[in-house]
Amino acid sequence: MQVTAEEIRKIISSSKIIPDPSKISDDTNLHEIGIDSLDIFTLYLKIEEHFNIKIPDDDVDRLTDINLIVTYINSKL
Repeated sequence: MQVTAEEIRKIISSSKIIPDPSKISDDTNLHEIGIDSLDIFTLYLKIEEHFNIKIPDDDVDRLTDINLIVTYINSKL
């Protein structure tokens, strides 16, 4: 099963990090739209839980947009 950008948007939406994640493009840097470190941490915890994976701290810093998150998760599944 391949993870999609839409699945990541649903996780972002359920995390209530931003009001309407459908309005951000897949390559928009999440930090540039106002998602702070605590919100990023919350998002990655939800992603880990949803996909039953562990994202090492070293990898979190390079997962800055939806495309990178999708590619990363697909490589781990």
